[in-house]
Amino acid sequence: MTNSSEKDFEIRKMAQDAQLDEDLESMVPPTWKRSTSFFMAVLFCLIALALIAILYVSIG
Repeated sequence: MTNSSEKDFEIRKMAQDAQLDEDLESMVPPTWKRSTSFFMAVLFCLIALALIAILYVSIG
């Protein structure tokens, strides 16, 4: 773990011990979901195809 994630974990643990944070489900959800990863992959493929098409037209 990185230094900042270790500190975040320690702060969450202290909050849970103090019962300020009752369960692990109340943690901040990850920002990258499966749908976001899929969208980024599709976007990358479309950009790659556009670049290939531009190069093909400029060479031909």
